[in-house]
This record gives sequence, C-alpha cells and structure tokens, in this order.
Amino acid sequence: MQYTHQMGPFALYLPFSTRLPLRVALTSTASDGWGNDRYTAYTPDDLVCVDVHLVTDSRDDADRLQNGLNGWAQARPTGADVLVGRDGIDLYATACDPGIDVQ
Repeated sequence: MQYTHQMGPFALYLPFSTRLPLRVALTSTASDGWGNDRYTAYTPDDLVCVDVHLVTDSRDDADRLQNGLNGWAQARPTGADVLVGRDGIDLYATACDPGIDVQ
C-alpha cells in the first residue's frame, strides 16, 4: 500500500503538539512557517511508515519548523526509526511505527 497527499498546517500541528506547548506548536511552528508539503505513507515489512517533504516560507521558518520536527523526533519511541533532514528551506522527515510491542 502507498498513499500520497498533502498534510497542511493543522495536520503538521498534531505531531508537534505531542512535544511542544500547544500555543507554540500551532503559532510558531506548524502554521506560521508552512509553505507547502507532501507526504507518502507506505507499509514495508508490515510496518506503517511515512515520508514528509515540507517547504517553508523562509530560512527563519525552516529553523522553527526544524526545531519542531526535531522535538517530535526525540519524543518518538526508540524503535520508531525517525530521520529528520534539511536542504535550505526544504525539510524532510521519515518515521515508521515501531509496532504494538513498543510503549
């Protein structure tokens, strides 16, 4: 299975809200700097994984959103295999659900 779509600023807010204060997650990361995005969900080896490409409006916005992504990545379980990368104002993240055996 593979599915590709746009997340949008609110869907981006949801993972940020698990690690950041809610007001910060919404106003200074998820919505203010969002320029566009695309994600692809797929299922290798019976895992659920997602790749996200996020385009920001500026380098400052990229800095804020990268901090949000890094905070979200640090809050994920060890088995989630999260990667966060950046190229200018483009941000990339990959994560897989570690399954039901991970708390």
